[in-house]
Amino acid sequence: MTRFLDRSHEPLPYHVEVNFSHDIALALSYLHCNGIVHRDLSSNNVLLIAGSKAKVTDFGMVKLCNTHRSKAHFTPLTLCPGTMAYMSPEALSEPPVYTEKLDSFSSGVLCVQIMTRQFPDPGDRFQVMEISDPRIPSGKVKVDIPEIERRRPHIDLIDQAHPLLSVALDCLKDRDQERPSCHELCSYMSTLKAYPKYAESVQQSRVNAKPTQSANRGSRERELQQSQQIQDLQEQLHALSDQLQDKEQENQQQRQEILRLQTVLTMKDEQLAHKHRQLQQKEAAHQQEIQQLRQQMHEDETDGSKSTSYDTRRALKEAIKQNPGSPRLHCLPFYKCQGLQDLGDESHRVHVPIYIHENVHTDWNYHLDNAIYVINQAAPGLNLYKSDDLGSARVRIHGSSKDCIAETRGKIQSKLGADIYLHGKCPNKKGTSVQKLLQALGFEHEQKHLDRCSVVDVQYKPECDILRLMQFDPLSIITSTSNEISDVDKVGLNLIS
Repeated sequence: MTRFLDRSHEPLPYHVEVNFSHDIALALSYLHCNGIVHRDLSSNNVLLIAGSKAKVTDFGMVKLCNTHRSKAHFTPLTLCPGTMAYMSPEALSEPPVYTEKLDSFSSGVLCVQIMTRQFPDPGDRFQVMEISDPRIPSGKVKVDIPEIERRRPHIDLIDQAHPLLSVALDCLKDRDQERPSCHELCSYMSTLKAYPKYAESVQQSRVNAKPTQSANRGSRERELQQSQQIQDLQEQLHALSDQLQDKEQENQQQRQEILRLQTVLTMKDEQLAHKHRQLQQKEAAHQQEIQQLRQQMHEDETDGSKSTSYDTRRALKEAIKQNPGSPRLHCLPFYKCQGLQDLGDESHRVHVPIYIHENVHTDWNYHLDNAIYVINQAAPGLNLYKSDDLGSARVRIHGSSKDCIAETRGKIQSKLGADIYLHGKCPNKKGTSVQKLLQALGFEHEQKHLDRCSVVDVQYKPECDILRLMQFDPLSIITSTSNEISDVDKVGLNLIS
């Protein structure tokens, strides 16, 4: 309450003064009903709630009523347990006397402070008077000054018609028997609240408080909004921080997983390289064995020894059957292509896209894959590959339900390329796929049979279309003065476009 009263020198509204005094009287009355004396009532020990309710606190100096202290037990704390300005005369006497009227005196001092909003600093307790009495050699005596006179400067600041002034003066009387009890103070304060002046003060305070309340309400709303915004931003910041931590942990786990996978991949690569070397060694050994058997078979046939030739053929078949070869050669038991080893190299390859229509029976897929592979292996300068783009394909393979031999229409040197028609559900002849591809590419070839293998010998001439395409120089065509371009040059331009 001290801070509240010292905040301004403007008088408090009448109803606020009555409310504060009534609340204090109610608290003291409750203590007295339970046989307790507060002994330290002051503005410092009164708390205000929302600026309208007063609560008495600090019960560190409470005493049971009618407790006396003898002079032998005199201590400074017992002499003055509370604040001097609020203490009654009997509490400051020797020996001190503590009754509930001590709290009544303190409440009267507090009423004066509430009405004046000034600290009730009293004057001197005694006044020195000169008398002529033979019993007093000095001729001077100390006379007690009444408590009301000690506080006269503060009392004169109060309107004499103020209803609280009379009850405050009653509480400040020197004799405790003449002071009202706190219960009587409560009854008197309740009576004051019933007067019209109290209701008028409340109404006037409401009228005056409306603009202030509106401004305060707006300020409070803005503060609440700002506080809510700050709280929302803090929550977003915490959420982002948590997400960042989760992302960092996830990235760390991903990095660890990448390192693990890289290690596994390195190990797998080493194992694969080792297996590949072993496979190459085995394949070379088997190929050498097959070559030796073929050579021996040829010698046996030259010598005319049928029994030996038969045994050699049988051993050759078993060797070819058991030869695992490389993974790419493992699926090529039907035919081989030879005679194109000198055709170009991998640094100047001719790329030939091949389109396989969906109406081609699935039984042909195995033979077509083998045909494309063996031609690419036999000719390093060629790169035949499957393509899903019909428009860019140079060789188109179609299927038909007719049961007749396969046929080839056109050559690759034509502008539209070559078309191959494969009829029936199954290949009607070993080596059909590779022969038709060679025919479409413009190669002259001849098929020979050797045991289970179908060997195709390929012949080409210097004017072969594929050879010309491999030696194709688009710059010479662009810089040529001739207006005519051959079909092969057109195909070459289409291949590089």
